[in-house]
Amino acid sequence: MTDLETTLQLLTRHGKPCLMQFDDGTWNCKVAMRVTAIGAAFTVSSAFNCSGPLDAANECLERVYTMLREFNASDAKAITHG
Repeated sequence: MTDLETTLQLLTRHGKPCLMQFDDGTWNCKVAMRVTAIGAAFTVSSAFNCSGPLDAANECLERVYTMLREFNASDAKAITHG
């Protein structure tokens, strides 16, 4: 596990992260992923009820890594600039 700054820096390798806190005190993190296809876009997000900013960012990063692992290496290069 890393600190929040490091986790956000890791997320920026794959897109533009956004970290937000809701009125009930829960947190969410999402990343607008970089894609090479013109007109294509997708977002990877944590749950909307994370207990803190680091929890949200770590969950989002793990979901990014999971998504990338599900593609083979050539597919992942075609999808992201990471």
